Amino acid sequence: MRRTDRFRRVRSAALLALASTLCPGTVAGQGWDVPRLLGPHTPVDRAALWTQHGNGQGGGDGLLVLWRPRSWSPRVSLRAQGVVGGAADRIAGGVDLRVPLAVDAVAVTWNTGLGLSLSEAVSSVSVPLQLAVSRSISEGQIWLGPWFATGLALDWRPSPPEGADDFEVFGVAEVGLDLAFDTRRRYVLRLGWSFWERDAFALGLALPY
Repeated sequence: MRRTDRFRRVRSAALLALASTLCPGTVAGQGWDVPRLLGPHTPVDRAALWTQHGNGQGGGDGLLVLWRPRSWSPRVSLRAQGVVGGAADRIAGGVDLRVPLAVDAVAVTWNTGLGLSLSEAVSSVSVPLQLAVSRSISEGQIWLGPWFATGLALDWRPSPPEGADDFEVFGVAEVGLDLAFDTRRRYVLRLGWSFWERDAFALGLALPY
């Protein structure tokens, strides 16, 4: 594919994503990867979070559950989410993969996965591709894990809304913070905010093994 054609496709996807913020019902089936909440130091063993979604994601409030069975690699985890009160109720779920690239003072991970989002309006399959950076900070009994991630979300919708493509690419950026008040990190307060072309907020608690 020529560079000009590739640029036109990316530009078209960006314009459609912008238009979708004005018509939230057209994207109500999305949301499996919003918010991702996968910082390099983020515990994903067991977590439950309240989520609030922007108009571009169909709006609404939801419950996001993250879980990694004890026998699984720390790189792989599961997620499930339900959202109500927006343009359309929806459920979503999938598997996350977090690959460490650097584990020095500044940790870096490559995050991807595969997920499915279902609603009466639109259903979609999504593959996120993100790079995340974090620094672990300890001060006495307090531990902080701030992080930033950015990348793309590749969405395929078997039955897209009228005027929309079945395959679209969205830009995603996210900031988050993991906070614990004891050095053992038995309870970790977590929050995250997705923005750019995926808009959502999450707040909850993680219980590392």
